[in-house]
Amino acid sequence: MRKIQILFIIGFMFAQTTVEGIPKSYIHSTSNRVMKTIMPDIDVDQLLLEDKNAAPGTPFRYGKIFDVDYSLNNSGTWEVLDDGDKIWRLEIHSKYAYSIGIEYDYFHLPEGAEFYVYNADQTIIHGAYSHLNNQQDYLFATPLVQGDTIILEYYEPSNVDFEGEIYLSEVIHDYRNIMNVFDNGGNDNNRICATNTHGDGELCPGVEPYEMVINATSWLDMGGFICSGSMVNNTNYDLTKYYMTAWHCTSGDNPSTFRFYFNYGAHNCNADSGNWGFGLYGSQQLATSNGMDSDWTLLQITHSNIPDDLWDSWEIFYAGWNRSTDNPIVSCAIHHPGGSPKRINFDDDIAYSASWNQGDPGTHWRVFWDNGGTQGGSSGCPLYDENFRLIGVLSGGPDVPCGDTGSYDLYGKFDRAWDDVKQWLDPGDTGAMFVDGTYNGEIIIQGCTDPDAENYNSDANIDDGSCFYGLADIYFGDVSYESLGIMTFNTAEIAQFEFQVSDDLNLITLSSAYGGLADENDFIVSTSQDGYVIGTSLSGTTIPIGEGTLTNLAFSFSESGMTEVCISDQVFSDINGNEILVPGESCTSLELNTELSIEDSIDNLEFGISNVYPNPFNPLVNFDIQLVETEKININIYDLRGNKITNIYSGILQYGNHSFNWDATNFSTGLYIIQCEGKNSISNQKVLLMK
Repeated sequence: MRKIQILFIIGFMFAQTTVEGIPKSYIHSTSNRVMKTIMPDIDVDQLLLEDKNAAPGTPFRYGKIFDVDYSLNNSGTWEVLDDGDKIWRLEIHSKYAYSIGIEYDYFHLPEGAEFYVYNADQTIIHGAYSHLNNQQDYLFATPLVQGDTIILEYYEPSNVDFEGEIYLSEVIHDYRNIMNVFDNGGNDNNRICATNTHGDGELCPGVEPYEMVINATSWLDMGGFICSGSMVNNTNYDLTKYYMTAWHCTSGDNPSTFRFYFNYGAHNCNADSGNWGFGLYGSQQLATSNGMDSDWTLLQITHSNIPDDLWDSWEIFYAGWNRSTDNPIVSCAIHHPGGSPKRINFDDDIAYSASWNQGDPGTHWRVFWDNGGTQGGSSGCPLYDENFRLIGVLSGGPDVPCGDTGSYDLYGKFDRAWDDVKQWLDPGDTGAMFVDGTYNGEIIIQGCTDPDAENYNSDANIDDGSCFYGLADIYFGDVSYESLGIMTFNTAEIAQFEFQVSDDLNLITLSSAYGGLADENDFIVSTSQDGYVIGTSLSGTTIPIGEGTLTNLAFSFSESGMTEVCISDQVFSDINGNEILVPGESCTSLELNTELSIEDSIDNLEFGISNVYPNPFNPLVNFDIQLVETEKININIYDLRGNKITNIYSGILQYGNHSFNWDATNFSTGLYIIQCEGKNSISNQKVLLMK
């Protein structure tokens, strides 16, 4: 029974290359006498204070590192078995350690020898390590072991070709319970900073479109310090184990002893502890920025000797990349804040070029997250654009709580690294500007993956955001010297719309929108002098499926001429926020006559509010007042309960058009009414303040 348990833990917790077996002291009669080495006591409060005051660009520390010089020759206890085989054991105790890790500056085993590390109660065992773990540089590292006591055990048959050599260089005392995996199902939420990607092996709500790139990120342990990073693809799609992280994570450390933990997810979508996943050790540094100028390092994972079938079973994703210098619309970042299970942040805004700590300009992307943020341990994590291609790695950001005002992150630009990494990521010198990711060397096919969408692509294996859920063809209806009728033929209910109206001679200026299906269904429709039209439902109603006049656009002009007017930049969506496809532009010819316009405008002048823009607004809304005669007016703002909350203007105005604005900085989100009251008339206009 114990053998089954041991093998389960070995396979689940850390999958470095091992041979099947269990510690020989379990099955042979051995002495209970094992040499114990005790590490010095540590001052945790002092260590935490040092961490708090660490300089920017310092990786997150979780462990106190003790430099040691222990070996098979100067430490531990040897026993000779009846058949001449030998067992060596060393017990290391570090008081109050949550877990203990070991690094080795010389590790060389003969064929047939076995090496294990395990905790005092033998519930966590790593090994057997063997000659398969020998490396050219003789360096080695074993993963963290739960508890404040770790036991090292070496078995050597009597008939080996040479005597094994194992030299310990570092003992790492975990004073933070860094991975919190040993608190099964715990909910220590003080480290949660963004959205869990997984819970109990299943994707958490809202992260499904990002499943592939999620599986590229790993937890990176540099021995007492942690960061994040990701696998990256190359133009050959040959699954070479290239890994990108930040320079400040790797500077001064030996990549040969780095440990990489993949698929480390939470117990559930609300938990801060989780399942450790799979791990491997050892890498080679290929190229680095050697500073915070874009702050990147490219590694190749080398020392694992992981069989291909085992590596494939982990379903590790090789992320694509984009070396364009254009400002991206960012999608997400995936990371391990504070050593916690994998998290994801989202952002749908443009990332802007920035510098690191007032250094060289244009080295980083500045990102303001729509949810969450990052923490120590997130450094080096990938930033992906809207096409799920890596565009940067995390340097850091202001030391403020997640989600607070002023919280942002700076990501070293991938394009800044290109000249130094292209020999590995574009080995055929194709000149590619981007590459998509892959699991198995097959090229990713992007498209709409939602079977409910009208443009569903059954061959697509990554969603590119192109799904649409109906059509809305808009075009010109009745036009005159003073208004443009906008028609719609839609196969899905419209909850929001926007488009631009412009003419090739720049003669016309939109002043207001009125009537049509938008007005009938309680939409706010605003226009701008730049020709943008935005329609938003006030009550949750929609414009029904069918054909009719969407709205009418009033306009003015100052010059005569024949011009072509076009509708462009259409964005329509349904009640669920899904895009409704609009096929293309619609244009019409329009003859303008200023003499007719001026003469008729006087005759057709009407009292009221017009040209309200933007609407919705934050915090400034502009509007015009049109008077048919000189008179005294009052312009007030009311809430929906009819309470007057402020006065904009009170006094006499000449006939004609007059421009005003309302600054709602000190008012809360909601629907308000602008009212213009004259001698004999009242005009109202609803406006929506959205903060």
